[in-house]
Amino acid sequence: MSKNENFFSQDFEREYFDYYFFNEKTQTFEDYSSSWSQLSYIPQLVKEVSILPQKISTVLVLGAGSGEALNYLNLNNFKSKGIEISQHAKERCLKEVSRNILWGSITKVYPEIYNQGQTFHLIFSSCLQYLNTTQINSLLPLIKNSCHFFSHFGGFKGFGENELDPKLKTLQPYKWWTELFLSYGFIATHSPYLWKTYSEQTQDNLVNTD
Repeated sequence: MSKNENFFSQDFEREYFDYYFFNEKTQTFEDYSSSWSQLSYIPQLVKEVSILPQKISTVLVLGAGSGEALNYLNLNNFKSKGIEISQHAKERCLKEVSRNILWGSITKVYPEIYNQGQTFHLIFSSCLQYLNTTQINSLLPLIKNSCHFFSHFGGFKGFGENELDPKLKTLQPYKWWTELFLSYGFIATHSPYLWKTYSEQTQDNLVNTD
């Protein structure tokens, strides 16, 4: 067992969701369901995609938690699906979106829906940092071929990540992530966390989420 694993209790997953955000004003921890938006990029992402010339209506969230992000997207007129591995999140999942979340590891579930031909206008990830580089490299080509835009937020060294998190496997500077996405043909946009997956000459308007 590593030093980091010794530092945390055996029920780290429960603690992650129950003590998700520390409120500086109240000096108390808040759980994921009440504070998810404090650390999520999705509220800002909704604003960013709203000004794109392309219509964005279908979204896949990699790392959907207990469904609050999907519910937020639905309330903002997006059709969303998610993938989440946490059993604790499953037990607390919002009923409104539970049927739209596929439960399991993204390394297993995402290739399955990719092979079914499902595509999306936007794929958002907040969990690639919990995979090793081999796993990330195996997913990126699939992601690029099944969405118009891709957004990743997380795993940036020195930028908000808890480096003692025992589940973190890939913690790198933002520049490292940028070079990785560029190497797979992702195209930078106005946002540092939003990437196009196509050139203007090769854009495909067909999106299938069935």
